[in-house]
Amino acid sequence: RSPGRFNWTEDITLQKAINTCGGFTDFANRRKVEIARGKMKQVYDLDEIRRHPERDVLIQPGDSIYVPRSIF
Repeated sequence: RSPGRFNWTEDITLQKAINTCGGFTDFANRRKVEIARGKMKQVYDLDEIRRHPERDVLIQPGDSIYVPRSIF
């Protein structure tokens, strides 16, 4: 909802980072959230992470998070 830069802390996870930005919009594709770390990109399913919080990913300084729009 509120894209931008935010302060990093050691305990920030993907879910926490998205919540810091105001959460998902109604049109967000929660199943294809992308983290760009240097030249590497990985896609995560936030619906799956919410069901299994132990799979949440730690965010590192310099990471970029991209949430694409859903088709529906």
